[in-house]
Amino acid sequence: MAGIRKVKLHRTLGWLGAALGTSMVVLGFWVAVVMARFDTSQLHRANRDAFLIVQFLDILAFGVSLGLAVLWRKNSERHRRLMLIGSCALCGAAFGRMPLMHSPLYFYGGIDGLILLGALRDLVVSRRIHTVYLIALPLL
Repeated sequence: MAGIRKVKLHRTLGWLGAALGTSMVVLGFWVAVVMARFDTSQLHRANRDAFLIVQFLDILAFGVSLGLAVLWRKNSERHRRLMLIGSCALCGAAFGRMPLMHSPLYFYGGIDGLILLGALRDLVVSRRIHTVYLIALPLL
């Protein structure tokens, strides 16, 4: 919306997006715990609680990216890139369900690849990679 000069509408709807994203973080932690308990009690899979770190880190990556994007919403360059990184962090679950990408190396590589496409766009357009990518990519 900001690209079509509807900045006021974008900022208004952005608060709804921030509320939705915040609820996704809260519900994400809750659903991860509930599903781990379900796997253990109903499906009789042993030690499923040990794998919660993967879900928690994905949710944390999304939550931190979203929080920083909201914090730096007045700086459109940072905001745009942080929203992209947060969206990419959510793709881990989708990549993990693809038949050829069951290994964490593959689906986290897919997330990194999406973020690298954003950095490549910066390199082509402005001939430099934005600092947000340089900090976020190694952390993820």
